[in-house]
Amino acid sequence: MRTLEETRPKMDCDNCKEEVKHLKGAVLNNTFGFYCTPCLSGESRQAGAHQASEIRTSDRDAHQRDIIQPYKPDGTPNSEFISEYPDQAKDYFSQEQLEKYA
Repeated sequence: MRTLEETRPKMDCDNCKEEVKHLKGAVLNNTFGFYCTPCLSGESRQAGAHQASEIRTSDRDAHQRDIIQPYKPDGTPNSEFISEYPDQAKDYFSQEQLEKYA
């Protein structure tokens, strides 16, 4: 005899499209649907094509200060780098440059 668990049909999560047995109806990213537990808890980073752009944008906004370079393309010190990373700026620039571009 098969258990209820074995007979339960599998369905696709509306967010990650993974086939799972347990889905919960909820609103995720302003859209009502049926989602798996990892998607609802934020553990999953998988997304459909329509959400990939939104994820990249939110990642870029959240980590934008991590990609600031010490020098601008023209070779001058980047004042944004100096203000965001004052301790590391000392390794790149002289005291005169720090005072001039800060």
